[in-house]
Amino acid sequence: MHDAITRVATLGLEVNAIRLLENTFKYTPHLELDQHFDTKHELIDYLKSSPLEIIIISEKFIKNNDLSDFIQELKDINNSIRLIFLTEKGDFNTLFPYFRAGASGYILENSRIDIILNTIEIVSKGGIFITEQLLKQIIKILDEKFFIFNDLKLTKREEEVVNLFCEGSTHREIAKKLFISPETVRTHLRNFHSKSKDSKGGKILFETHKSEKIKKYLK
Repeated sequence: MHDAITRVATLGLEVNAIRLLENTFKYTPHLELDQHFDTKHELIDYLKSSPLEIIIISEKFIKNNDLSDFIQELKDINNSIRLIFLTEKGDFNTLFPYFRAGASGYILENSRIDIILNTIEIVSKGGIFITEQLLKQIIKILDEKFFIFNDLKLTKREEEVVNLFCEGSTHREIAKKLFISPETVRTHLRNFHSKSKDSKGGKILFETHKSEKIKKYLK
């Protein structure tokens, strides 16, 4: 038995997705579909005066370059709010930015009602929802990464620099995060380049991240 109502809002969802949620919530008296928002400013204004537990956000609405800032803005208003993204794809590369920015789960477009409910239930209880398929992808990437860094015999600092670089950080951003100079960052990347030239681990790293930024260091 549920003692409290979990209030859920949506942002940027299309009409069909909203109707699916409305039909889904008919079977769950402890879940309340509160409001539908078309702009983040409307949502933020509402959130300042009305409590919400969960927001379901369309991936088509959010651009990756402002995702972290937007989620932080929501968390500054209500730190306990939980975020679920409605997305077309469920692969690691698509979902990683959402989880990294603070998402608690995701729903694939055209999901069955029972899967949608399961996701919302898990997130409403403070959990994080990921599918078994995504978990296997994460484990595979972690295994490859472990092999890569052992294969290359990188120092701890070189590993930190390469990790941040693969995630898209600039030389200056890496230097600021690690409290070193940009030139030291370049030195660590040159060392990585030297160690990875003929390394199987270096080739796997390139295939895993598929980053143009890292490509020049693997030639």
